[in-house]
Amino acid sequence: MLFDQNYMASNIKEQLSSVLVNIYQNNQSTPYFVCIGTVAKEIDKLGPIAGSMIRDKCAHAQVYGTLLAPIHAKNLRSELPKIRGENSKRIEIAVDASSGTCDDVGKIRLRRGALKPGKALGRNLPPIGDYALTGVVTEFGQIMPVNSIKDNSACVAMIEVMAEIISSAIADSLNR
Repeated sequence: MLFDQNYMASNIKEQLSSVLVNIYQNNQSTPYFVCIGTVAKEIDKLGPIAGSMIRDKCAHAQVYGTLLAPIHAKNLRSELPKIRGENSKRIEIAVDASSGTCDDVGKIRLRRGALKPGKALGRNLPPIGDYALTGVVTEFGQIMPVNSIKDNSACVAMIEVMAEIISSAIADSLNR
C-alpha cells in the first residue's frame, strides 16, 4: 500500500500529491486516469465526480469517466480498449469507490496493481490500472440501493469530500 489515510487527516491532499509525483517520476511516464462508477447510484459516484473535478482543475489531465461521460459496468469492456489505444506507454491510474471493514470506511488508498471494478457486487469485469486509487465508501456486504438508506446524506457528503481531495491531489501532482 503506497497511501492509506482517512479523508479527514490533516495535509491529506499534499501527502497524496507527493506519492503521486513519486509514481510519475519512478515510472518516467505521464499518467492518465480512468474514473469508474455510475451516476445512477450515489454510493458509486466517487469516480465520475472525481473525474469531473480533475478535468475542471487541470485542463491538460487525460481523464476518462466523468459525470457527463461515466465509465461503468455497461461500457467498460467497450471503452477500455479505446482508452488504452490512445495511451500506450503511459501509467494507467484507476479511480473508484470501494468497500472495506468498518474501520476502513473513509480511507483513501493508493496501491500498485489493478483494481477489479464491480468486485463487491460479484461482477466479472476486466481489471484496470497500473495503480488503484480508491475511496472506501461502505462496509463489505453493505452495498444497497441508496433509496433503501434512510439517511445517506453523511455518505454523500463523504464521497464529495473524497472526490475533492483526490482531484486536488491529482491536479497538484500534475502541475508540479
